[in-house]
Amino acid sequence: MEALIYEQYGGPDVLRLAEVADLAPRPGEVVVEVKAAGLNRADGYMLSGTPLPLRFMTGLTAPRPRELPFVAVGADFAGVVTAVGEDVTSRAVGDRVFGQLNGETKEQPLLTFGTAAEHVQLSAENAVPIPDGVSFRDAAALPMAGMTALQAIRRAGLTPVDKQQRVLVVGASGGVGTFCVQIAKRYGAHVTAVCSGRNAGLVTSLGADSVVDYTRRDVTLLGELFDVVLDCVGDRSIFAWRRVLSRRGAYVAIAGEPLQLLMCTMVNPFVSQRMLTLLAKRDNKDLIELVGMVASGDLRPHVERAFALSDGAEAMRHLLTHRTRGKLLLVP
Repeated sequence: MEALIYEQYGGPDVLRLAEVADLAPRPGEVVVEVKAAGLNRADGYMLSGTPLPLRFMTGLTAPRPRELPFVAVGADFAGVVTAVGEDVTSRAVGDRVFGQLNGETKEQPLLTFGTAAEHVQLSAENAVPIPDGVSFRDAAALPMAGMTALQAIRRAGLTPVDKQQRVLVVGASGGVGTFCVQIAKRYGAHVTAVCSGRNAGLVTSLGADSVVDYTRRDVTLLGELFDVVLDCVGDRSIFAWRRVLSRRGAYVAIAGEPLQLLMCTMVNPFVSQRMLTLLAKRDNKDLIELVGMVASGDLRPHVERAFALSDGAEAMRHLLTHRTRGKLLLVP
């Protein structure tokens, strides 16, 4: 089978499409024919081996294989089960499933990638059924970005009954941000989206009540107060964001440099506001909830573009511009 692999750290140019060994399920596993794989910011970190402490888990001088016999990008997938291992009764050949390969094993709970391939193998319990009416592309766009958004909103303390909460989503037009806008609106919040002017129409169509064009206005100087700030960009000081937080408000750093995340942890105990960080984890219950929202029409993944596996370097290059509108997919 073909997979988009890399054998050294670097930029998109180190990616190459290669023929690799076919996969066979072990007991308790399934093999899935990948119909679509989602790209995320984490794929860029894995590819470049940065920040450098990451390499203690991925390989100090060169990436090393984890569970799969090759190193490939991609943690999100959607596809069709083509083979089942011994003792598998919950899934059958032909089932439409999706999920996140990242966090596949207890031994490697964070760093198992490799969905940018024609097939992927994983434990049967982590292959989540796709409801009727949900496309492979929509399902593949959900796992990492959707779970991050859902868990960030929960971490901030936002609940479906908080109809008076004012929520600011920074980086609202990106993969995680587009989900944050929609889920916060589903919870009844008033949502202000921060993005460039060219993306105002997109975030408004997803439910944003108002939009701030960061190229024209500094939202931290507007004088408005918010109950929740969901920061999907991480390029501003946390002290700047404190200016727009209500006294008991919550700031959640979904992205940012390690020093900024450390600063949140250090400052949080000494202020009335909650300055929080988030390390999203795969949770199959969250995946079921998210895909259920898509099936009911309450959530709409926005896919900017689907690239062929052979164009994987181009897709990664576009991802690393940080100007993606919603999600990028790879399609074998």
